Amino acid sequence: NEVSASHLHYGNFLNLTGNLNEALTHYKSALQIYLKLFGEKNRDVADCYMRLAELELKRGNDQEGLQHYQRALIALVEDFNDTNPQTNPDKSLQSPDYYLMNVFAGKGAAFFALYKKNKQLKDLYLSYNNYKIYASVVNKIRNNLTSDESNLVISGRLRDLLGGALRTTTELFNLTADDYYLAEAFSLAERGKSAILMAELSGKEELLSSQIPPQSKQKAQTLRNNIAGYKKLIYEEHK
Repeated sequence: NEVSASHLHYGNFLNLTGNLNEALTHYKSALQIYLKLFGEKNRDVADCYMRLAELELKRGNDQEGLQHYQRALIALVEDFNDTNPQTNPDKSLQSPDYYLMNVFAGKGAAFFALYKKNKQLKDLYLSYNNYKIYASVVNKIRNNLTSDESNLVISGRLRDLLGGALRTTTELFNLTADDYYLAEAFSLAERGKSAILMAELSGKEELLSSQIPPQSKQKAQTLRNNIAGYKKLIYEEHK
């Protein structure tokens, strides 16, 4: 829908330029249109909720942000309808979605922000649990997609995982002195660094040792990126 998309894009512009109250109005307008068109279980609806969540976190409204992330999770998971941000789907996510990465990472960040404000240990544990699910979703997507697709979609998000999850696990270790969380921090760091390195190197091995002219290398890379982009669109279309 062009009207809802216009609200969403203009909201993004307002958000980037610091006009947060106006951005909020346009995001809500886009959300209402998408809800009328598609109902609650829809990826565009989830996208609106995630943008609202990120905006509320930027405004310092962590509880509101969590509620929006939970609504996004409900929109993405067919048989999940729990509005309590402390809960997540019980079953394993068989079809991990790109947007799910953002939801669980966002919930992890929001619960950590709540912990910093209120010093409630339960919020720190909830942050950790969501980052753990986030790591699982990232790994499943990387395993299900080709290296090019993983490189395009995942590599940037892995840095978020390292920053957010390591912050949470190290805080838990400092508070509890439980070596489990220190081991978790080390494991997350190693997995993250390995995945980032593999994303950077994927598909380049044959070019490193070959005598392919630079122009041909560039053309090959462009084709690979185009194919990966089309595959990503097909993957999302089947969600």
